[in-house]
Amino acid sequence: MAKAAKTPAPAPEPEPEAAEEDATTLFQELFNAACTVDSKFAPQHPKEDAQKFLARITTAIGEMADAAFDELSGDAQEWYNAAAEALNSKGAVTPPEGYEPPPPAKAAKAAPASKKGPPAPARKPGSVTTAYRKAVLSNPTADLATIRADLEKLGVEIRASTLSTIRSDVLATVAVAKEVGRWKD
Repeated sequence: MAKAAKTPAPAPEPEPEAAEEDATTLFQELFNAACTVDSKFAPQHPKEDAQKFLARITTAIGEMADAAFDELSGDAQEWYNAAAEALNSKGAVTPPEGYEPPPPAKAAKAAPASKKGPPAPARKPGSVTTAYRKAVLSNPTADLATIRADLEKLGVEIRASTLSTIRSDVLATVAVAKEVGRWKD
């Protein structure tokens, strides 16, 4: 850890009223401290191991300026020192008071027991590009304006430049297929 274990600063005795107003848990104090060090510090992800998350908090607090560290409560400083020592000795970090792991991530739905499964959905019509290719193939001698008008009647809208590119590509493919003997009229 970046910070050596420190002796916790003695915490001033809170006034009775202040103690009632300050209902944050030790975990909340530590998490807030980690967020002040790293503005992108994220809460624990449901799939993140608790020890990895606690190590992230410990690392972030270890990067705090000494003055900011001294402003932490005595309990927070003691938790940090114990957590840093545990991490340095490759031991487990004890979760602070108030820590609750996030609910587990929802498991993926199990595959159906049958190999057949549900029936396949009906095929959706092809893309605009596929519709245009079919139009060119069904009438290769038609000009661009004629094919575009036919497609617009079917509710297919496409830019003229795109149509021109696709038309050239389809006609070139047809020419090559005819040349190698793979085109059937």
